[in-house]
Amino acid sequence: FSAILRGVNRNPAKSLTIALVRGDTSYQLPILKTNHRFLILPPVNAQKTQNPEIYPPNCHVLNTPVVFQPDMRIDLIVSFGRTIDWQPLAQFAQRSNCPMVCVEREPPPTQITERQLAALRAMGGDRNVFGSHTAARAWGFDGDRDDVTVIYAPVDTDLFRGWGGGDGKVLTVVDGYTHRPEAGFDVWREVTRGLPVNPVGDSPGFSEAAKSGEQLAASCRSASVFLNTEQCRTTPVALMRAMAVGCPIVSHRSPIVEELIDSGVNGYVAAEPAEMRRHLEELLADQDQARALGQAARRSAVRLFSEQSFAAKWTEVFRDTVDRPACTWMERYAESLAK
Repeated sequence: FSAILRGVNRNPAKSLTIALVRGDTSYQLPILKTNHRFLILPPVNAQKTQNPEIYPPNCHVLNTPVVFQPDMRIDLIVSFGRTIDWQPLAQFAQRSNCPMVCVEREPPPTQITERQLAALRAMGGDRNVFGSHTAARAWGFDGDRDDVTVIYAPVDTDLFRGWGGGDGKVLTVVDGYTHRPEAGFDVWREVTRGLPVNPVGDSPGFSEAAKSGEQLAASCRSASVFLNTEQCRTTPVALMRAMAVGCPIVSHRSPIVEELIDSGVNGYVAAEPAEMRRHLEELLADQDQARALGQAARRSAVRLFSEQSFAAKWTEVFRDTVDRPACTWMERYAESLAK
């Protein structure tokens, strides 16, 4: 009933007041540009204060804990993750009957038990946003649910654009390449043997990280092909940036990569090193094919994870969630505590 009253009494043209705990600013800042009013709270047990000057003027930044009161004029709460910060936000949502969005950008840790996963899953929201369909499935939010939305991490498609190619090299962008087994360094050595390469990333003794976003974008613009050998569980940001530039992609197969790359349409996805090598050689030899795949990758990037697309999707989430029944997650959470 309260959700109906909120919807009837709210002016849809008026901005909302939204409370969230500060976190990864590269992810949060595009959200904060949606022209709502934001109350930025410090994390529980925060070790340092936050400079409010990095936030747009529609944000009020607090560096001391706040005691939520039911009469505070907050329309919506956003929780980034099922962490220690979720609990005080959920308590306020319950006391004030305020809708809440819960965000999980990545799949759960692989080392947790099924019982632990079930308990974390219950710490949700009235709307649950995931960073990929792979993450949603891993958390157990399968199927066509109206409380689930997938929003990919944003990429600055104005900075990452303008592929020209022509350097004749295979670009990789990986940190810790030589000592992380999942990064696929042995696959890289097999696949690129004898080919000109340009490895970028903080991998001591092997490659250096780009000194700026512009330098990284320039590497993508000049690369003839971008190669990803990592068996990605989490968001493949380097691959997404290369897509945004319009660089042709060859990638190791994984569920999250296959959400982004339709093999043969906007890049190539392969499970075996021999197939990856074949695609690299094709693209190095055929500039027209490379350009066509890169242009398709660029179109996908703008549609799926440009900052404009990201902000539009979050605007829809805010407007939809604010008039939903609040605290629909409470029954699941209470059941998990009783087990």
